[in-house]
Amino acid sequence: PHCAAPVTTLTFRAWSAPTSGPAILVSCRDGNTTLYALKFLDGRAKFPGGKSSAVKLIQGPHLHLPPLVTDVRVAFCPLFGMLVQSCEFVLVGREDGWVYIYNMCKPGEAPLVELHEHKAPISAVAWSSSGTLMVSADTDGVLVFWHRARRAD
Repeated sequence: PHCAAPVTTLTFRAWSAPTSGPAILVSCRDGNTTLYALKFLDGRAKFPGGKSSAVKLIQGPHLHLPPLVTDVRVAFCPLFGMLVQSCEFVLVGREDGWVYIYNMCKPGEAPLVELHEHKAPISAVAWSSSGTLMVSADTDGVLVFWHRARRAD
């Protein structure tokens, strides 16, 4: 990955619809978050016998957050990118204490959701395997749990 600043988060997914295979989500201190497809140069989709395999990274959707960001934390939504063609939703925690959900397929758009409970910079974010519960942590040691409500029909 090409970052002009240190990497703050690196998340692996065994399968992502937008990349049609394994992917990594890379977030850098300069506010850039990029989804990369992993292409195994020997044609294998797995690491045989625990040995490393040559991998080429192919840049996919890219998100750039406002310049105030110095430390960004990101996490994949566990279900959407595996089930929805060409979409990847990410949970983003920022140094200003805000937590956002972005659609990586529409990087120029505003966040889908904005959440604010923290008084300190976000140090980590995670999404439950069902995609319905999220948690964020800040530098004061506070954990905030967020429940994703289902859309009313």
